[in-house]
Amino acid sequence: MKKTFTILYIFIAACVYSQVAIGKDNVTNSTVSLEFGIGNKGLLLPWVTSAASVTGVVDGTIIYDTTDKKVK
Repeated sequence: MKKTFTILYIFIAACVYSQVAIGKDNVTNSTVSLEFGIGNKGLLLPWVTSAASVTGVVDGTIIYDTTDKKVK
């Protein structure tokens, strides 16, 4: 029974893709995780003047610090 589940798990893991395409049918560049369709599209992050001014932050929060001009 363990061998059956192991083989099934390996087969499913080999078929899973972690790349996402938004606004198009498939990912054309194999080196990216997120690819946008043709046109003026992108990702808008919340911006702050100082990372220290952000309160109530949870793990995984992404911000753009306008002072440093960096994503943190």
